[in-house]
Amino acid sequence: MIVNFLKYSIQLPVYIFSFIFPRKKNIWIFGDRFGKRYDDNSKFLYEYISQNEPEIKAIWITDKNEIVSRLRKDGNLCYKRWSLLGILYSLRSKVGIVTFSRYDINSLLMGSAIWFNLHHGTTIKKDFYNKTLKVRIINFLIKYIFRFRSTYYDYMICSNKNPIFIESFKKNFKILENKFILSGLPRNDFFYINGHIKKGNSSFKKKILYAPTFRVLEREEKVDLFYKYSWDTAKISNFLYESNLELFIRPHPHLKIPSKLFKEINLFKNIKISDPLKLSPQEELMETDFLITDYSGIYIDFLHLKRPIIMAPFDIDNFEKREGLNYNYSKVTSNYKISNWIELINFNFDDLKFDKYHKRIFDYFDVYQDGNNSRRTFQKINKILH
Repeated sequence: MIVNFLKYSIQLPVYIFSFIFPRKKNIWIFGDRFGKRYDDNSKFLYEYISQNEPEIKAIWITDKNEIVSRLRKDGNLCYKRWSLLGILYSLRSKVGIVTFSRYDINSLLMGSAIWFNLHHGTTIKKDFYNKTLKVRIINFLIKYIFRFRSTYYDYMICSNKNPIFIESFKKNFKILENKFILSGLPRNDFFYINGHIKKGNSSFKKKILYAPTFRVLEREEKVDLFYKYSWDTAKISNFLYESNLELFIRPHPHLKIPSKLFKEINLFKNIKISDPLKLSPQEELMETDFLITDYSGIYIDFLHLKRPIIMAPFDIDNFEKREGLNYNYSKVTSNYKISNWIELINFNFDDLKFDKYHKRIFDYFDVYQDGNNSRRTFQKINKILH
């Protein structure tokens, strides 16, 4: 704590200095994942504005040379966080748009800018925060002194305004209810073309994607979501072969796959580990015919594609006890459920449909289902500025 206090104290004069610069409403700064990634809601809104709103100077800020090269090659504005133009634009921008954290962009230089958090998904999980005295002291200092390190934002983008969602985000991000902008998540525009859902996987074999969520309290532990729940690689592979299916496993970056599973999967052609560096979540969902997940908000995005979802809450009792859910799980998830991997083999995938239960959940979590979320988000932000 002392080290962080000293570090933030050294940075504080820079933050205060940034307030003296006049800011221009037509300069908007974007970023994602602490400047390390080009993806998610920030990316899709940035691309929409760059291509469709010439009066806005949309600028992506990053720490990665590769991202700078790629975006500039496409004719977009992108600068490194501490480059000369990165600094100048950060000091002059009126709008900061992030997906994950204030530190997605150069928060030290964004003093009097207006902050918009697009967030990285609609979730059914409770947000876990450490409540120790040490953390409470740090949070107090950040809120009132070192605000450039805070999780507080002026506005939050959302896809619905159901009371449970709003109360959760009000509590965690200290945002007033009238500061939520109902516009839908820009990243889900990827699934549409001219207001219609894009066609998906056209390969002979249909694709199943297993994408479990992150366990905050088990970050450093080896979480076994396979062998502990009757995973049998040979049996599952045989089932997939007979059903003309492929299974792709997309683990959360903070979840470790058992090394034994890696070795076994190499012996079979119809079970694979997805590479998140090759396909973004949206791109992989587009190629997916059936989704399996547990408590991840990825299934809410997948509802846009109107394809079947199987819920696999293997450890639900432990998960609810340790981390918690904001909703009654059975009421906000698909009726297709498995409690272990053997039950998956008993499914006839030809019978699985996007049914009325899927549609009810979709309508509850996503007000807008038209592929115009980026345009709507831009218009609502622009209206706030003027």
